Amino acid sequence: KNQTNTLSINEIDDIVNNLGGINLTINSNTSFVSVQQPDQGNDIIVLGTSYKRGIGGSIVDTTNRENITKSSISAAAIINIKSLSGLISLNMIIIDKPSMYENADILTNRTIASSVVVATIRKNDTLFRSINITLYFKVLEEYTPNISAKYSCAFFDTNNSQWNESGCTDARYSSHYGRYECSCNHLTSFALIWLPQSLTTFNQTNAFNAQDI
Repeated sequence: KNQTNTLSINEIDDIVNNLGGINLTINSNTSFVSVQQPDQGNDIIVLGTSYKRGIGGSIVDTTNRENITKSSISAAAIINIKSLSGLISLNMIIIDKPSMYENADILTNRTIASSVVVATIRKNDTLFRSINITLYFKVLEEYTPNISAKYSCAFFDTNNSQWNESGCTDARYSSHYGRYECSCNHLTSFALIWLPQSLTTFNQTNAFNAQDI
């Protein structure tokens, strides 16, 4: 932590990217940190992490994936098992209430609605690997908009300091679990974001995006 006891977005990214060579879990009522070698032996493969507000985080693996995804988690990230072949480390942080991201995007109308998942991998070669990560997000009570909104999965583009939906599918709402689900084809910092419904309607009608508006 720095002197203000709050890490910046870039500091969080650097920490997650540089962790490796160890098995580490840190569980608290505000975040969950997991650094794991995917192949744990005995046919157990670490796939990702989950978090339940008021309870804490859990590692998701091939033995508990179904139970976790069918529970009332507030956020989770699970990587396709084929994407994990040959990796030496899967590093993830789930930040329950990510205050450092609340006003990070000053360029668009996108507003954070969920916890933040930061994910990266470490590998022992330079081979390209396609990545598919499935994300689960509940809208947090303190981030619930008081107007009609359109939700999307997005990553935080640190180069442009804004939320970006590129590489992510549409957010699908599960009424059974009260959450949104999507998948993305890269790793970085992810969250559920929202735009006022009026802006998304204007966007569709006039072929402008939120940044243009």
